[in-house]
Amino acid sequence: MALADIERTTPEEDAAITAAAMSDHDNPPLSAERLSGFRRLADDPAMLARLQASAAGPFSAEAKSLPGADAAGKGALFEIYQDRAGAFRVRFKVDAETKFSGGPYRSREEARGAIDLLRQAGSVARIVDAAA
Repeated sequence: MALADIERTTPEEDAAITAAAMSDHDNPPLSAERLSGFRRLADDPAMLARLQASAAGPFSAEAKSLPGADAAGKGALFEIYQDRAGAFRVRFKVDAETKFSGGPYRSREEARGAIDLLRQAGSVARIVDAAA
């Protein structure tokens, strides 16, 4: 969606988009309670080491289990999938547990671009607590 499209969104369209997002069981809203359970990656050297080890090598956007995860889904991985509406979404999983998800994206390439951006900028991004 282009910025111009967002600027032209009517209140009715915005309400419909918000309602659809809030009812998406694959991408639940991040509550303040759930956010408070997160910790900075820099504060967890063991997790950082696991993520660095699992991020080595290429991965396939088509695959459900990517390099870095074993057959039981242990390890860290990004998963690209299509929701029921046909949009592409991304999940980040550690030990088969979804830690966060994002989207929708119009294409597999756009979803992969979001993953690439997270991998490049995520370790240096500031944390802003908008709930405070």
